[in-house]
Amino acid sequence: MGHFTDIKKADMKTYRHFILFVLTLLMNLATLFSQSISSLKINPLSPTTTDQIKSVAVSHYGSSGCSFKGSSVNIVNDTIKITSQHQVGLLTMPCSSTDTILIGQLPIGFYTLIFYLKEYQTLFPFDSDTIHFSVGIPTNYETNFKTNHLVRVYPNPTTSTFYIKIPDALNKNFNADVFNFLGQKISSLKNISSDTVFDLANRPDGTYFILIQADDFIQGYRVQKNAP
Repeated sequence: MGHFTDIKKADMKTYRHFILFVLTLLMNLATLFSQSISSLKINPLSPTTTDQIKSVAVSHYGSSGCSFKGSSVNIVNDTIKITSQHQVGLLTMPCSSTDTILIGQLPIGFYTLIFYLKEYQTLFPFDSDTIHFSVGIPTNYETNFKTNHLVRVYPNPTTSTFYIKIPDALNKNFNADVFNFLGQKISSLKNISSDTVFDLANRPDGTYFILIQADDFIQGYRVQKNAP
């Protein structure tokens, strides 16, 4: 009888150890999977083609230690995928990280940024976030233009139309491309005259980009369209 009681006590002790091990494992797994992205943005917030664009992601972890182990950037057409890897500990102690990752210069357009957060040396991300942004034309960007005469775009802001004024003294063939706030080209004007009018009356309110070019001249403008 005593021998049977000893076996039963040993089994109960083993059972308690097993339950404690399972509970500890579950707590550690819950901590490990508590990684999350709390905010995602780009810097600068309104980038142009001359900016070195960066993604800025703030992430939080439910465990001690969240050291940054590296990142990757993959750009295909207008989709940017960034993966950030962190190595986390198992102690239940909150940790946070701000990852600033260089994307680089991008052409004019509308982009989708998908940010993945991964545990170091694992296959699948724990969390992801997606934002959309546009890349515009730098304001008053100009190259190889040696004259005191300036091309003007006015009025700005406008409620319907704007004018492109090119001084006659320039004697050049100018073209102009108009982009909406998403970076989508909405019009191309060829061989524009000294006073060219463009109508935005049927376009949504917002910021428009005008890129004016000639043989040795390129200049970008922003025009704001407001409600009447």
